[in-house]
Parts: sequence; C-alpha cells; structure tokens
Amino acid sequence: MSEIDLRNYRDLDGLVKLLRMAYSLGNWPELIDIADHLHVTARGMYEQPVHTERPLVYYYGFSLLMKGIAFRKLKNYAEERRCIRQYSDLGWFQNLDDDGIKEIQRLNFLAKANSFGLDLLEGKVEALPKYVQFLIDHPQEMAPGLVNILEAALLHDFDLNDEVDALIEEFNPDTMEADPLIFSRYTRFMYLLIIYRLRNQDYRKGLACTLHALDKYIHLKDMSGFKRCIALFEMFRGYASPSQIKEYQSILSCIVQSELMEDDMAFDGKQIVPSWEGAV
Repeated sequence: MSEIDLRNYRDLDGLVKLLRMAYSLGNWPELIDIADHLHVTARGMYEQPVHTERPLVYYYGFSLLMKGIAFRKLKNYAEERRCIRQYSDLGWFQNLDDDGIKEIQRLNFLAKANSFGLDLLEGKVEALPKYVQFLIDHPQEMAPGLVNILEAALLHDFDLNDEVDALIEEFNPDTMEADPLIFSRYTRFMYLLIIYRLRNQDYRKGLACTLHALDKYIHLKDMSGFKRCIALFEMFRGYASPSQIKEYQSILSCIVQSELMEDDMAFDGKQIVPSWEGAV
C-alpha cells in the first residue's frame, strides 16, 4: 500500500477500500495518513460540490471514525476523543438527502458507543453499568462492546460483574458477518476472553475457550490465532480435564490426518502408515 501516492488520489470509494485494507493489516500510521487524505478530499468536494456514489457526509465521517479507531489502537485516547467529538456533530452539513441524514444519525450513534468504550479504556470503571445497558439495548454493538470491556478489564485489572459475564456467555460470534472489520473483532474477542479467564485462574472456562477458539481459527485459516491457542493450551495443560485433553488431541489428530492425506499417508492413532493400509 505504501507505494500509492495519495497526493493526487481523489477516488473517495478507493480511499475507503484503502482504509479497510490498512485496518485489516493493522497498519495504524498509514491508516491515519489515508484517513487524513480522505478527510481533506471530502471537505474539498463539500466546498466545490461534485457527484459522489454515497452521501458526501459518509466519506467525511468515515475518515474521522477510522482515524479515531487507529488512535485507540495506538493508545492515544485524547486524539480519539477529539475525532469522536467531530463525527458526533455533523449537523452543519447542508443540502442533505434522506441518506445523508441517516448517515449523520448513524455516526452520532457510533460516537456514543465509542465514547462508552473509550471511558472504560481510560479507566472510568463507573461507566460500565451504563455501557452494559447500552449493549443490551443495541445488540448490534455487542461484538465491539465486549472487546472494549475485556480490553479495559485486562488493562486496568478489574473483574467483570455477573451481568457482563452473562453477556459473554450468551454472545455467539458465529453469527457475525464476513467483513474485515467484524472478522478482526471476532478473533480479538476470542483471544481476550481466553486471556481474561486464564488471568483470573478460571482454568476450566479458559481452556474451554481456548479449544473453541482453536477450532475456529483452523476454520478461518488464521495461523496467528492458531499458534496462540496451541501455546496457551500447552502452557496450561496441567489444569486441563481429561475430556479437554481428549478434545485437544482430537483436533490435532484431524490436522495431522488432513496434512498426511496430501502424501497418501495416514495416522492410525499410534504411527504414520500408508493410507491404503487404513487409518483410524
């Protein structure tokens, strides 16, 4: 991505794609650069109106939203707060159609959600009850909300109450859409939950989360997550129940079988044999 010269790049939708790509790669400094360019470009088009595929306020607000996310990742919470203030109040945009008005309302809603998350990350634990109620009222925000809560709990070393624990147990990430932003939250949620459980010495749940995540990371072909789960299970193997060890070995056996199949070999439970001799 770094080879792209942004100076004369004015394709708003192209810049949105570049922002999403930078997010998926975790390239936060480059994301900020692209967001700044999208912001300036959209502002210039507002002053000299041109036709755009989506309401111009979408691009303007999206640049601030993504820039705020990058600052959060860099733990620059003051700058994220500044971005939130900017995209929370875009009522000054003129000549809006219905889609534009809906976009301003959406950004205002996201500003409220992100403000709650930022409060927790800044250590304002007293914000947790209101944030939990917000997530219950707006379940579409449950995925990023739980990530924020888990990150804050680990960062500031506070325990989650029963209500939050119930939300975590009820949350089903399998229903999440196949979008790069949402996919990242999915994998982040699983990893943070494992760390939170193990840190609090809840080894049964922690290892159960690890096994569930291991299976999902294999399905998603996420090698980074896969390696983390293997390492964590091995480090805490001594706390695993017999059934958990059996499940772990079964998952690994399936991986071995799949890999050996490419070479017409198989694993019979004790040794590697030619596949035509049969395998367990």
